[in-house]
Amino acid sequence: MSVTDPEAIPATPSRRPIAERGRHAGRGRESRTGLRRALALVAAVGVLAVSGCTQDHITFLDPQGPVAAQQRAHFGFILAVMLLVIVPIFVLTPLILWRYRYRGRAAYRPKWDFSWLMEFLVWGGPVVLVAVLAVALWRNTIALDPWRPLPAAATQTSGAGAAALAPMRVQVVGLDWKWLFIYPDLGIATVNDLAFPVDRQIALEMTSATVLQSLFIPSLGSQVYAMGGMVSRLHLAASAPGRFRGMNAQYNGKGFHKQSFSATAMTPEAFRTWVEATRNAPVALDAQSYAIVAQRGSAGEAATLLEELAAVGGAAAPGQASPDPAPALTPDAPAPIPGQPQPQPVADPGIIHFSTVPDGFFATVVKGGPEAPNPSAAEGLE
Repeated sequence: MSVTDPEAIPATPSRRPIAERGRHAGRGRESRTGLRRALALVAAVGVLAVSGCTQDHITFLDPQGPVAAQQRAHFGFILAVMLLVIVPIFVLTPLILWRYRYRGRAAYRPKWDFSWLMEFLVWGGPVVLVAVLAVALWRNTIALDPWRPLPAAATQTSGAGAAALAPMRVQVVGLDWKWLFIYPDLGIATVNDLAFPVDRQIALEMTSATVLQSLFIPSLGSQVYAMGGMVSRLHLAASAPGRFRGMNAQYNGKGFHKQSFSATAMTPEAFRTWVEATRNAPVALDAQSYAIVAQRGSAGEAATLLEELAAVGGAAAPGQASPDPAPALTPDAPAPIPGQPQPQPVADPGIIHFSTVPDGFFATVVKGGPEAPNPSAAEGLE
């Protein structure tokens, strides 16, 4: 046997194992990548599940009021209509590719140029869909007009007491980075604490003392913008007692992520108790306390400054002493409602209550007063 005979040279045992090791390594990397993707998917599903189980209602897909319920129904209808377009595309595309493939069994018609059926399907289908969507959009836009009070049939104010239970007015001022809620008919105000009785709808009048902002309570429905020097309106109602997370849906600076609040629907008895507790707060809303609240920062920072103000006797409500203002400035949550989930803390736990509010205070803010910072849009987005 000649040493130069290639057939006599045995195969190198190391070449094949190296290639095999490379293939196995590639499969290993692919399996690890697939495992990571699967774990990421499971984690995402877990996050969605946890968010769905939170005790604060945070989405219109879990509606807690008539407006959000109509929005979810509208959303489901739009999805169903869109499926009429998407499903045929995903079904027919592979069928057409298979039927008209090379060497397929479809008839070959090189001179074909027109079909009434195809023209009807291509143009008639989209026209019908657009018409249906336009009618649905118009009807729901009118039905959910935020400026209009909700019909009594959609709230718990139906019946003989509907006239007596008129919508409760709440005036809202968007600040950096907190919300001021004024109850003009009750003579009180709060920061980041919107409470209302479950048997009445609320009529919100909104403005901004800084840049453009957007008030949004997803589980109750409808986000509406608040602009400086202007007043927007929004009507909402809750179907049952509970706590709902509210937020600012418009970016307005570095503290944007902290600008959340709690909206709480209470029984009439619990709401009366809440009003009395707020009227006993040691700080009144006036130009001095408003200047502190209007400063850029969180509600917790403003509460600390107001505690110092109340401690030295400033901005105290008439006839009230202020030995230790901390408990009133950040009061305990309302008593738990039997059968209702207990609320979770929002991003910024600072809650401030004001015992009194001067008449016409909201109108003064809309006009640019009282003396308080009102930065330009450029300054507000720093």
